[in-house]
Amino acid sequence: MARLGNYIRQVRGVSYKPGDLFDGPSPDAITVLRANNITDSGEITLDDVVWVAKERVKEQQLIKAGDILVCASSGSKNLVGKAAQAEKDLDVAFGAFCKVVRPMNANKKYIGYFFQSPIYRRSISYASAGVNINNIRSEDLDALAIDLPDADEQAMRVKKLEKLARSIALRKKQLDKIDLLIKSQFIEMFGDPQLNEKAWEVVPLSEIAEYYNGLTYRPEDVADSGVVVLRSSNIQNSELDFSDIVRVSCDVKSKLFVKDGDILMCSRNGSAKLVGKVAPIKGLREDMTFGAFMMIIRSQYPEYLLTYFKMSAFREQIKVGATTTINQITSNMLNKIRLPLPTKAALDKFAAFVEQTDKSKIPFELEVAA
Repeated sequence: MARLGNYIRQVRGVSYKPGDLFDGPSPDAITVLRANNITDSGEITLDDVVWVAKERVKEQQLIKAGDILVCASSGSKNLVGKAAQAEKDLDVAFGAFCKVVRPMNANKKYIGYFFQSPIYRRSISYASAGVNINNIRSEDLDALAIDLPDADEQAMRVKKLEKLARSIALRKKQLDKIDLLIKSQFIEMFGDPQLNEKAWEVVPLSEIAEYYNGLTYRPEDVADSGVVVLRSSNIQNSELDFSDIVRVSCDVKSKLFVKDGDILMCSRNGSAKLVGKVAPIKGLREDMTFGAFMMIIRSQYPEYLLTYFKMSAFREQIKVGATTTINQITSNMLNKIRLPLPTKAALDKFAAFVEQTDKSKIPFELEVAA
């Protein structure tokens, strides 16, 4: 094992004041990325950026090909350590709550994949596990241990990981298409939930579902063995993802164990875009619970509600005032939701359609192995 600090250089982000901000692109401004520009899937997005006076930005703070953008500080511990690698030079900088890890004397892509690995995520979780510690220190990153073989072996591993990444991207496209197909079938069968053109009975959500937040646990409860705690990072592309898991060794009330058919929802997150994302619980192979920033929705109509939660009608009902920005979803907010309830025959038909559609998904393990 090698010390990561021997193969990287860390660059601090741009510090700026409100007076340094521009309203939009300008010859005198540079685009600056923040933690929200790092996606859960390890990509850099240029949505929702800020523009800062060029004079505030140093040349070394421009993102280059191979640079790894890391969320170094956040109000949410779940976001700290989130990382994404730049595939090419970007004429953009990054803010003070982020940092860039610049690989040196090693395969850049190999280092980049390390920052997407469960080993890295676990190491960062431990490093920032103290009370009120919501940042990564430079020495924490430098001290990380990395398996660093010779250059030829690094290149071979990168090729394998790139093949896996292509398979994941293919699966994501397929899931997006299936998700769109299910939403289209929902509209065709039930109509627009906001307009309720088919005049279905309208009921409170609380009448057809129960919901509650999950387990509060302490850093010292985290263990190598124990009960899996589902968190926001375990929802990827509307499915459960177990590439980054946390286990706890503490008492868990029976009510907080998830069941097949439950819907897992992110109810609170430092990134408003992630609040409300959902995934179905199915095919459980061991006992699992869910974290305090998550919510379980339990109903006899899981397929109908899961699709409803992905639609704009749901967000319209829970938005606050005139803004669509939702920073958290509470039980009280869900209590206020009223939605159409089609007949049982129609709901059963839709559930059968969803089940049949799910069977058409590419077997992920076979695709990776191909």
